[in-house]
Amino acid sequence: MKGKKFHILLLLSAITFMVFLGGKTVFAENIDPNNDGSQYAYGENVGWINLQPLQGPGVTVTDTGLTGYAWGENIGWISLSCTNTNSCATVEYGVKNDGAGNLSGYAWGENVGWINFAPQGGGVFIDASGNFNGTAWGENIGWITFRSDWVFITFTTKWGIYGSGDGEFYGPRAIAVDSSGNVYVVDQYNHRIQKFTSNGVFITKWGIYGTGDGEFLYPAGIAVDSSDNVYIADGGNHRIQKFTSDGVFIRKWGSEGSGDGEFWYPFGIAVDSPDNVYVADGWNHRIQKFTSNGVFITKWGIYGTGDGEFSFPVDIAVDSSGNVYVIDTGNNRIQKFTSDGVFITKWGIYGTGDGEFKDPIGIAVDSSDNVYVTDAWNYRIQKFTSDGGFITKWGSFGTGDGEFHEAFGIVVDSSGNVYVADTWNHRIQKFGRINTFKGTNVKVSDVKFRVSLVFTEIAVSGVTTVTMTERGPPPPTGFKLVPLGTYYEITTSATYTGLIQICINYDDSTLTPGQEEQLKLRQYDEPTDEWIEITTSLDTVDNIICGETDHLSFFGVMYPAIIPATVDINPDTMNLKSKGKYITCYIELPEGYDASNIDLTQPLTISQGELSVSAEPSPTELGDFDSDGITDLMVKFDRALVHQMLSPGYIQLTVSGSLTDGLQFEGSDLVNVIDKGKDHADEGDPSSVVY
Repeated sequence: MKGKKFHILLLLSAITFMVFLGGKTVFAENIDPNNDGSQYAYGENVGWINLQPLQGPGVTVTDTGLTGYAWGENIGWISLSCTNTNSCATVEYGVKNDGAGNLSGYAWGENVGWINFAPQGGGVFIDASGNFNGTAWGENIGWITFRSDWVFITFTTKWGIYGSGDGEFYGPRAIAVDSSGNVYVVDQYNHRIQKFTSNGVFITKWGIYGTGDGEFLYPAGIAVDSSDNVYIADGGNHRIQKFTSDGVFIRKWGSEGSGDGEFWYPFGIAVDSPDNVYVADGWNHRIQKFTSNGVFITKWGIYGTGDGEFSFPVDIAVDSSGNVYVIDTGNNRIQKFTSDGVFITKWGIYGTGDGEFKDPIGIAVDSSDNVYVTDAWNYRIQKFTSDGGFITKWGSFGTGDGEFHEAFGIVVDSSGNVYVADTWNHRIQKFGRINTFKGTNVKVSDVKFRVSLVFTEIAVSGVTTVTMTERGPPPPTGFKLVPLGTYYEITTSATYTGLIQICINYDDSTLTPGQEEQLKLRQYDEPTDEWIEITTSLDTVDNIICGETDHLSFFGVMYPAIIPATVDINPDTMNLKSKGKYITCYIELPEGYDASNIDLTQPLTISQGELSVSAEPSPTELGDFDSDGITDLMVKFDRALVHQMLSPGYIQLTVSGSLTDGLQFEGSDLVNVIDKGKDHADEGDPSSVVY
C-alpha cells in the first residue's frame, strides 16, 4: 500500500440513515466501495471531511503510517502526520500503520485538537483493498466512523403534474429506459405511453383509449429489449403490444383467458438479454414466458402462499444472470426463480420494518443485480441484494422531493439513476448517486462515456450526469459530430460557481488525420440558439479534447465536414454567345488552411444544381491574386461545358474539391448569365466584358 492514495467514507455507524448534505436530503447505503464519492468523511458532530482535497496534498497511506492533510468543511485542516511539533510535543503524534493495516496514534486538527485512531472501544484498520473501516475518537468532536462501503442516493429531478397534456400524467403506472437513457412512462389512465429524455424533456407519445392496434385499455407494464423495441402489458385488453422506440406498432399477442398465451389482466412485463419476454399474468396468478415475437415458451405458478405460488403477481424483473424476480403483491413478498421458473428464494412479509412490505407494486434490478422495490403503502423504496439482503430505504408519504403517494413503477438505468413513477402525485422522480461533492476544483468522471469535468467550486453537493444522445440541436452548418450524430448532454444538481473544465475522450476511428486536427469542442447556448466553440486543448495522441464553460448544456465534438472557401469566378457576367476557351476561378481557404494543399488529383468541380463540370488539369497557378496576403489557387473550366449548365439570369455556381488530407471544401459565387450576342458587355460596364 506504499504511497497509495486512500478513498474512504466516514459515516455514522447506523446501517441505514438520512443525512443532510449541503441542504439536500441524502440516503446512504452500504454498497459499492469503489464509488467515486468515497473521498469524503463524516463526523457525528462536525459534518463532512474531504480526505483528498484537490486544493491540498490529500492523505497518503504508506507501510508505516499516514501522511498529508484532510479538510473538514466545518473544522479546517487535519494533519495525519501532525507536523506541528510545538502542538504535538506532549503526545506521540502521527497516525501509524503496523504493516498489517492496523492503525494507531493521533491526527491533529488545527481547530479541534487530537483525533485518536486507536481509542478504547474503537480502532481503525485498512482492509485488503486499501479501504478504511472502524472508528476514531476526537477529543473535542466525538466519534468518527470509518466505512468503506457507503455511497449516497439523493433526489435529482422530477417532472409531471396531473393532466392530459404532453409531460402531464394521470396515474403513471410503470416506467422503463432504453439503451440511450430515454425514459418511457405508462400513463395508465390517459391510456398512452410517453417518452422523455433522461431529464424529463418530452420526446413523443402514442396511444389512445381503445382496442385497436396501438390503442390501450389501462396499460399496466412496460419493458424495452436490446433493440429498444417497447413491450406494453395492455391490461384491460388482456394482451401484449410491441412497438418501435418511436411508437410504431409491430405486433400483438394474447386474449382474455387462462390458456397458454392468454391473459387475465397482465400487469408486469420484463425482457431478458436474449429478448425473451416474461409477463406477470395478474389474475391468473402465474408467470408466462414468450419469445420476442410472442411465441409461448413456458409458464409457472398457481394461486397460493407456498414457494412458486402467487397471490396477484403484478411486476417482474430479470437480472444479468437471467434470474427472474416477481412481486407477489397479495403475499407481500418477493420471489426469485431461474429463467425456467425453478424456485430459488423469497423474502418479505406484511409490515413496516426493513424488508417488510405493505402492497409492493414495482420491481427493478440494477447492473450489479441489486433489487429495488416500490413499497406502495409504506410510501417508500426498498433496496436489497440479489438474495434479499436489506440494503437501504428512502421515502415517506407526501408531495415533497423524495416523498411519495403510492409509488408504483421503478427502473434503474445503466448509470445507476433510479426513476420512480410516483403514481398519485402524477409525476416521475429521479434519484442518483452523489458524485459531485462540496469543495474546490472538484473532479467528476463518467467512465462509460469517457467524460471528465472539474468544477472550480461546488457550494452544494449533488449528482452530475452525462448522457450520450442522438437528440440535440442541429450542429452548425458544415460541421459533423463525433461520433456521428451523437451529443453529450451534461447536467448537475450541484450548486456551483466559476468555470467548469470539460474533457472528452473521443473515438477517432472514423476520422482522417486532417479531420482530427480540425476537431472543436462546441457547446449549445440556448438563449442565443447557437453553438459556441469552447476548445482549450486537443490531444490527438490520447484522443482527448477539452474546453471551458460557465454552465452545462449540450456539448459536441465536431469537425468541419466542408471547409467554407471564398470563390471568385471570372467573368462574373457570362455571355452564352461567347466563344472564349476558359472560365477562370480563384479559390481562397479560411485561416488555418492553405490553398496549396488543394488536391488536384481529386475531382475539383463547378456545379449548378445537379450538373457539374470538372476543372481542367492545366493551367493552374498559386498566388495572391486579390492582394490580401492569402494564397489563392487559380483553376480553369471549359467555357463551353459550363455554358451548357446555364440559362440567362443570376446563377449561384458552386466550386468544391478536396484537400490532400481528405477534408472537403466548398464555396459559391453569384454570376450574371446573359445571352445578348457575341462579346457583349453588360450595361456598359468594362469590367464585365467577356472574352
